[in-house]
Order: sequence, then structure tokens, then C-alpha cells
Amino acid sequence: MDELMLRKILDDDLSQAEETQLSDWLREDHRNRLIFQDLKATFSCNQEGITQAKNRVWQLLDHKLVLQQDRPSGWISAFKKYGLQVAALVLVGLSVIFLQQSSTEPGVGVESSIPMIEKACPMGQKLTVKLSDGSVVKLNAGSRLLTPEVFEHERRVILEGEAFFDVTKSELPFIVEARDLEVTVLGTSFNIRAYKEAKKTIVAVASGLVKVSPLDESKSLTREVQPGQMLKYGGGQSYMTVSGFDQEAMLAWKDNKLVFKDRSLYGILNELHKWYDVNFIINDGPSYRKNFSGKFNNPTLEEVMKSLSFAYDFKYEINETQIVITKPN
Repeated sequence: MDELMLRKILDDDLSQAEETQLSDWLREDHRNRLIFQDLKATFSCNQEGITQAKNRVWQLLDHKLVLQQDRPSGWISAFKKYGLQVAALVLVGLSVIFLQQSSTEPGVGVESSIPMIEKACPMGQKLTVKLSDGSVVKLNAGSRLLTPEVFEHERRVILEGEAFFDVTKSELPFIVEARDLEVTVLGTSFNIRAYKEAKKTIVAVASGLVKVSPLDESKSLTREVQPGQMLKYGGGQSYMTVSGFDQEAMLAWKDNKLVFKDRSLYGILNELHKWYDVNFIINDGPSYRKNFSGKFNNPTLEEVMKSLSFAYDFKYEINETQIVITKPN
């Protein structure tokens, strides 16, 4: 994987199969994406030095081939076959040496190793995080945010779950990696819903302009989303859809409000599972076909269940973190 990352960063000459292999690896774990981004930042911090290192590698490689002209052709063929791998490995060594040397020279900046901070919001809770640039992120239940302790060359964070971002304006772009999307802004407010179990990733913009691209860099697909618009991506579809959205229903959670508008019982119970960290058991209970609408301001679980039981005509019993739903006698 090291060679694929280097070739992507330096020459961007991967085949379609290699692009897919790299993309799959990046999606496997957010730590893989951090490694890739850190490598990109390292190679971009002094492009002139890296170019010198690349040229030196190819000079060494060409010289080596000339010296081996009297060797058996099979050896030369093998060397040519694996020359790129050799060059990549040598390049890493030369680049590291160059960057280490340049770090001691006045006026030359090198990417420092910045500690990463992970903020996790358990089920049944909400968490507000203030980032080093002044941006504020509100995490919904069952969500995680990975962020550098401080921002340097870019403001990049990784989200799993749902969060509302209120981004401080800056010349540095603010980038959120969420599941299968990369969201880029300068200063705006927006909501991202990117739970692993959800079929689609949703980006809903409250203010400002947002640019959204797939994390799979082999896809040349980017959309701009304006205030009042919502973008959906995923669910087996390789394209993005943009439409209007109900801001009250989508964003109410950040103000500790539950708003259901024509929602199925299944969708509501799934929301309550995250909101209150409870599990539901339905024993010969109500039909899922009927939809429900209702608004609750910082409600207790009992309040919501009373309303649902009346609307769907069922009985319920709350046993700590477990709720059993049955038909009335």
C-alpha cells in the first residue's frame, strides 16, 4: 500500500484497479485516511526539495541501468519491472533525509507531528466540541469526531455519525471526511448525517456554501450545496441528489428537540434508540405502516412513549434500558 500511496501523491498514475484498491483501504479505517493525508502534507510542505529528490532517484536509476548493460538481459528486465518500486523506496529515504536536513535550516518549515484528539458521544447524549480555530461542533448520540489538537496547513476532521458544524471563517478550508464523502467549506453552518448503518450520507446546509465530493478520488463528481439544500449520496447509487429539506425536522436535534414529520414507527424507534440509549422489543405490536408527526421540546422518554402509544394503540413497559411494546388486551 505504501507504493500506491506514493504513486498517487507524486504522479497520480494509478490504474482503475489500483485506484479501487487504494480507495477501499482508505475507507476501511479513518486511521488509514490520516496516514494518507499526513503523507500528502509531508510531501507538499517543500515541493522544491521533493522534486530534487525525485530527479535524483531517476538519475540513480538510469545510471544503474547503464552500469548493468553487460549483465544478462533477464536481470535488466527484472530491474525495469521492479524499477518503480525501487525508485519509490529510494524516494522515501531521500525525501525523509531532505526534510530532516531542511528542518534545521532557517526559514524552512516542516510538517510537525500534531496530536490527534478523538471526541466520542455515547448513545443517549449530546456533546459540544470547540475546535482550536473557534469552530463549534455539536455531536449527536453515537457519534465520533477525530480532530488535530491544532490546525496548521488545513482544517481537516473526520466524522462518524451525525454532527452540526458552525465553522469559523478562515482562509484555510475546513474539510470534513464523513463516511464516503468529503465536505469542504471556508465558513458556514451545516449538518452531516453519516451513521455506518444508514443507507445514505446526508449533508444539509443551514448557511454559506458547501462543496461535496466523494472520498473515492477516482470519481470526478463534485457538487455545490447552497443554504436550504440537502445532498444525499450512497445507497448503491454512484451519483448525488440535491433537494430542499425541512430545517426544523433535520436540525431540531441540536436544540434538544424531537421533531417527527410523517415518520414511520420504525424510523422513530431507531431515533429514540440513539436519543435515550434504549432498546425496543415488539411483541405482537402495532403496524409499521402508519406514519406519525409530532414535536417534543427536550422530552422525557415517558412523554414520547405516551404519545406514540396513543397514536398507535399499543401498551409499553419500560425496564431500565429496555422497552417492551405489546398490543392492548
